Amino acid sequence: MSRHFPILLFLVALVAGTLWQATDASAMALKCSRIIKQSGREHLINTCDSCRIVGISRRRPGADAPISRTVTIPSKSNVTLSFRGPGQSRITSDAPCEAETGGQAGAPNTVQGDNAKCITLSRSANGLSLANACGQCRMTVIERLDGKGGKKLQNIAIDGRKAVGLPSKGASYARILMEKNCK
Repeated sequence: MSRHFPILLFLVALVAGTLWQATDASAMALKCSRIIKQSGREHLINTCDSCRIVGISRRRPGADAPISRTVTIPSKSNVTLSFRGPGQSRITSDAPCEAETGGQAGAPNTVQGDNAKCITLSRSANGLSLANACGQCRMTVIERLDGKGGKKLQNIAIDGRKAVGLPSKGASYARILMEKNCK
């Protein structure tokens, strides 16, 4: 038995190391969003191939309650967070923009009706963006208002599960008027 003990010990260590690495790799694969500090600012980075809805909590020294924000971030991109000054930010939730379970609304290849709400308008440090959480192309009408009360309308088509930036074009306010399936 003493002669086989070192070999047995080696095999147990090898199996334990392999299981530990597999657990670490699967945990890292599930985590798509990260916060990094760069040049005194915090950046939220999405490393996955899908749009993500990320909840962020920021606790400042001396503050009783944390500040919470929800950010929609397109795939393989980053956003500069609007928090400044001392404090600690952390990710509280990280979910895909669309439902990932089969048979649910917004699942791949599911045809949504014209009344479905798939397009979301979100604001980040980089400006406004539109994200389509449904699996097919959607057409939306955006209304922009300038400081003098002037209105401008724009039709925008967004592919399924994609996000696009929305430039201000001199407007101080923007909203979604309607959306429907692309024809």
